Amino acid sequence: MPGINLGNNFNLGEDLTDRQLKTGYWFVTHRLALEKWLKIILAVLALAVWAFVVWQVVLIIINYNPTTVGLRRIVFNQGIDYSQYLTSLAPQPLQVSAVKVLAGSTGRVDVAAAVRNPNHYWLAVFNYRFSGLSDEGYQRQGFVLPGEEKYLFDSDSVNNAADLEITDLRWEKIMDFDRLKEERFMLAINQEQFTRSNSDADPSILSFEITNQSAFSYWQVEIQTFLNSGGNLVSINSVVLEKLKAGETRKVDLYWYNRLPQITGVEIVPTVNFLADQNIIPPEGDVGGYR
Repeated sequence: MPGINLGNNFNLGEDLTDRQLKTGYWFVTHRLALEKWLKIILAVLALAVWAFVVWQVVLIIINYNPTTVGLRRIVFNQGIDYSQYLTSLAPQPLQVSAVKVLAGSTGRVDVAAAVRNPNHYWLAVFNYRFSGLSDEGYQRQGFVLPGEEKYLFDSDSVNNAADLEITDLRWEKIMDFDRLKEERFMLAINQEQFTRSNSDADPSILSFEITNQSAFSYWQVEIQTFLNSGGNLVSINSVVLEKLKAGETRKVDLYWYNRLPQITGVEIVPTVNFLADQNIIPPEGDVGGYR
């Protein structure tokens, strides 16, 4: 029987170095530990990814802003109706009441309409006139502060139907309106007294004091006054004060020369465009104004 030479076919360590053998032995003996640590690392990574996702969702919920979302949709063109979105950002139209005809002075009548600005951050500046008057009404400049309601009025010699025409309307965005109003609109009315005349020879008189409690002086401040009888508005009057200084108190007298009914209520409403730089008197020695 021929002999079998096993040495030439199964020499296990002939081609391996000591380092390779030691490395292989280490991997074999530590395989379970390696598998355990690999699973731990993968679990930590998966947990970190989910934690990041949850954190981003929480941030999105906390910082959600419809305006920002709309702008992002515009940037990334996600099918938004651009015209509808831009319309939602634009100021809402002025709200104008029907024209009222009230008794005026010296045989005339007053025509008046209430105008309300429903926008919180938009100032309305415009020209206006009452059309249809026998004494053709001339164009005046007007404004309505954000959220303000005020009367626009004119007078006529006869009781004619009139329409309020508002032209050249311009909107100005005022982002910090609340702060500006708190700082600048501090006009206090005190010592008001109305004396109704019982004679055609003597006028009815409304007297009061106005105090500018702000640190800002104004070139013009308008004061509108309303007389009510039995809950109905029966007469309007107004006066424009020139150069009302900061801290100043000024006495004002308004006169009615027409016969008035019994007056049950008086309302005095100051209005000033404290948002217009040109209406603010610069401090002495300052030519630049308050801005």
